[in-house]
Amino acid sequence: MFAFFCRCFELELTSNYNHNSFLDDVRRLYFNAGARNEGTTFLLTDTQIVQEEFIEDISNILNSGK
Repeated sequence: MFAFFCRCFELELTSNYNHNSFLDDVRRLYFNAGARNEGTTFLLTDTQIVQEEFIEDISNILNSGK
């Protein structure tokens, strides 16, 4: 029997969380999923979108398929 475990990646917001912090988290997500070959689920809720730029970045990720 084969078991596949998937890591859930979720943003940890702080009081000074900004667009640069978001991009750093996305880089870390990509590194873990790609370079480390970890099964990863990215969980993002509407309350975690603290700046409008997050939506554009997520849209670009979904459109590019990368």
